[in-house]
Amino acid sequence: MISIERLKSLYPYATPTDIDNYKRVLEYIGVNDEGVDGFLNPSLKLFHHPYEMKDLEKALDRLLKAFAENEKILFFGDYDTDGCTTTALFVKVLRDKGIHVDYYVPHRHKDGYGLNATKMKEFAEQYDLIVTGDTGIKEMETIHNCQIDVIVTDHHEPFVTADEELLSQYRGMADIIVKDGETMVIPSAYAVVNPKRIDCDYPNKCLSGVAVIFKLLQGLFIKNGWKQVDLTQHLDLVATGLVADLVPQFDVEHQDSEVRMMTKVGLQIMNQNPKPWVNSIVEISKIEEINHNALGFVFGPRFNAAGRLDSPFPVVKYLLEDDEEASREKALVLEKYNTDRKELQKEATESIIEFLKDKDTSWTDRIVVVKAEPQYHSGIAGLVASRLVGQYNVPAIVLCEKEVDGQKFLTGSCRSTEGIDILSLLQKTEKKMGAYKYGGHEMAAGLTITMEQFDVFRESMRAAALELDDSKFSNTLFYELEIPLNKLTLPTVHFIRDTFYKIRLFSPDNKLYSAPTPMKNKENANVYLQKDNARYRAALWGTGKDFCEQYVRDGFKEIDVVYSAGIWNDRVSLEMQNYRVVS
Repeated sequence: MISIERLKSLYPYATPTDIDNYKRVLEYIGVNDEGVDGFLNPSLKLFHHPYEMKDLEKALDRLLKAFAENEKILFFGDYDTDGCTTTALFVKVLRDKGIHVDYYVPHRHKDGYGLNATKMKEFAEQYDLIVTGDTGIKEMETIHNCQIDVIVTDHHEPFVTADEELLSQYRGMADIIVKDGETMVIPSAYAVVNPKRIDCDYPNKCLSGVAVIFKLLQGLFIKNGWKQVDLTQHLDLVATGLVADLVPQFDVEHQDSEVRMMTKVGLQIMNQNPKPWVNSIVEISKIEEINHNALGFVFGPRFNAAGRLDSPFPVVKYLLEDDEEASREKALVLEKYNTDRKELQKEATESIIEFLKDKDTSWTDRIVVVKAEPQYHSGIAGLVASRLVGQYNVPAIVLCEKEVDGQKFLTGSCRSTEGIDILSLLQKTEKKMGAYKYGGHEMAAGLTITMEQFDVFRESMRAAALELDDSKFSNTLFYELEIPLNKLTLPTVHFIRDTFYKIRLFSPDNKLYSAPTPMKNKENANVYLQKDNARYRAALWGTGKDFCEQYVRDGFKEIDVVYSAGIWNDRVSLEMQNYRVVS
């Protein structure tokens, strides 16, 4: 809890309405009096000593040995934005210090996720040391079979189980950690640097892959007596990876704002002293300010697109480029990937919706399970599934054909609605149809099945969804905070924006003081909302045409709305995300 008195001392000129809004925003995030100062005023003083992270010093000693003996080092990253910024940060910082490091980022469709066993075997014959970034924490067998030293740096959840049968499979192959009644399995690497280890006391568990590598490099700078400013200047890369990977900006358990601080300082660097890779994206996208949303919706998608459709190597090369002109040329390549990604995503979504129009309601009433047409691949499956969730308001699974060694599979992504655990449905389906490959969490997951398993998989997933209570599929509006439109102010919107959290707001019983109007793109509309004396125009994207038609047909006058608030030309700007007719 945060006391009103504390907030009044921090914001002496704020109105009572704003103070109340600030309090509720902070309490939603989980900030209390212990962590409020660091959250509201993040500075470099919030850096924790890197040696607090388990195995970090051990990893540093191995790196220093490699440097001293001129060993060949390979950095093995990942194909998403966090993985690419992780790779670029490690390579760039060490190259600036005269230390050569090679790197590899996997091809999503050729190598798959994680440490490809074949590639690792090849690299073990070419290098003396492999360092992973944003990957490796569950690669027990691959690392066990690797003939050279491996340093794992990662932030993903390690494997935790109490099943003795499962544990027996890993004994002799991996390290098993037991603490406070919990059992965790990690690779038997030379060092495993991951703040989520149960035996790691590092006071922030929210770091992404690029932030973990930053801490490793921070330790290296301390050991060698190098100037920290030569490292902190690269917090722009760290901020980009942190935001794109959607990690929490605040560690609630430890009341710690180190992640938020790195994001904020990184944004300051990008705006005040931008590097070529920043300038090129700004020039192409024509954004006026680089903020948290720009990292998530401008930079992140452009960096993710290459790895979704093809190889992520162009992203790392772009981030390493120091020449402005060459940077612009490389940025155009990434822009083309992103344009192609959007077009493929649009085509695939439209073709699936058209396909479902001819199907009975059993295809869309509880869960959508569909195969995309053969020309679409799994790199866009999650994006298309998200669109289908928005279209049908039920969980969605999109599967795409993939050929490996002459055999065809279906691989894809699941996205869920709030309150429905998609991972639980996948587990129930496994019990009905037999084993298949899947993983994820309650809102999103990935899976692979054989072509022949599709029909039984769809039927089993639907059967599992039918077992859920009907209330899970009711017209429930999901949001984080209730702030009625008559309580919304410009200072409150500034405050929400500066938290770096995406917070959906709810306003009940809003009158429509004018008929909604379509935008130039008829799928979008402006909706005119009034709550007491407060009037706002809200943009409704994607479903505006349906809303306008429903308004004409039903003639409703009052609605509950879920909305997000932003700032445009120093005025409050609203996006309506969902609604429910009241009368």
